[in-house]
Amino acid sequence: MSFLLPIVAVGLLIAVHEFGHFAAARALGMRVDAFSIGFGPVLLAFKWGETEYRLSLLPFGGYAKIAGMAPGELPEEEPRAYLNRPAWQRALVLFAGPFVNWLVAFLLLAGLLMAGLSQPLDEPLIGAVAEGSPAEVAGLRAGDRVVAVDGKKMASWEELVGAIRASGGERMTFEYLRETRRQSAMLSTGTDGMLGIASSTVEVRTPPAQALALSFVKTGEIVGSSLASLKRLVTRESKGQLMGPLGIVDETRRAADSGMRPFLFTLVLISLALALMNLLPFPALDGGRLAFLAIESIRGKPVSPRVEGTFHAAGFALLLALILYATFGDVGRIAGRSGEAQRSEPGAPAQVTPPALPDSGGASAPE
Repeated sequence: MSFLLPIVAVGLLIAVHEFGHFAAARALGMRVDAFSIGFGPVLLAFKWGETEYRLSLLPFGGYAKIAGMAPGELPEEEPRAYLNRPAWQRALVLFAGPFVNWLVAFLLLAGLLMAGLSQPLDEPLIGAVAEGSPAEVAGLRAGDRVVAVDGKKMASWEELVGAIRASGGERMTFEYLRETRRQSAMLSTGTDGMLGIASSTVEVRTPPAQALALSFVKTGEIVGSSLASLKRLVTRESKGQLMGPLGIVDETRRAADSGMRPFLFTLVLISLALALMNLLPFPALDGGRLAFLAIESIRGKPVSPRVEGTFHAAGFALLLALILYATFGDVGRIAGRSGEAQRSEPGAPAQVTPPALPDSGGASAPE
């Protein structure tokens, strides 16, 4: 699949983030001069009320131009200027963008749960074998039921995963049933520590009320996993990789090639990642601006606009540098994949994260 659909899809997720800021500002009586889907030259524009609505050439994102967000943009006596509104109203406007990203992810995931998602079965039944993997070389096939590893009986997929990890890369004796015949194979994990097998799955459709409740829980778990991954990267407990916009679009394209449901689930991950990224207390992001509002509330007066502007400008420059660094890594990974036959790991969910954040690892990859 071409990159057009993923670019448009990711761009719309960024645009709905900006729509959250726009809608909150309008609801609180602030003046919004423009709302655009896309960046760059304006292709189409019309004015409704005091706001000009635009469709711009570059589809990767959008913006809401809220009057008075920059110091000196409007006269100090202008009551509808962003900077002249109470701190709690400005905080709501900032929080609305990440909230809408979470809401989109929540509704998308609830819809997927109602439509039906594949759930792994906790039994030692192989659902898929990766091409060229140690498992395929040893003769294992989808449908084989592993009954023992090195003489120890296997009653669940969890036990099988534990036995593979405990092997430490040493050769194992797999005993398995193929239809009614008991067979055995000697094999060891590859350099990545995996055999290249995935568990068998079953499609489960969740009733609407249960799907909404489960979606709420699962979105929280994904965000928690992303935070844990970020913590491990910052504390150097793991060697996480940074993913920039190019990497996100490429992962989305690959998910789309696998089907509509993997594509939509990847959009869930991206939307949650955008919400999380923007709430980090980093200058130039929504979370950084919220941090300054918290300081204002504690001090009883705002931080000097010049000081805050300097922090946000420095943060924006650092953010651009991180995105540029991550993009170089994206180019290397994508070029590496195109230069060799890509080995598929069946059942592995797409790992998608915001620009300059570590890959989140919330779901189990195949063993």
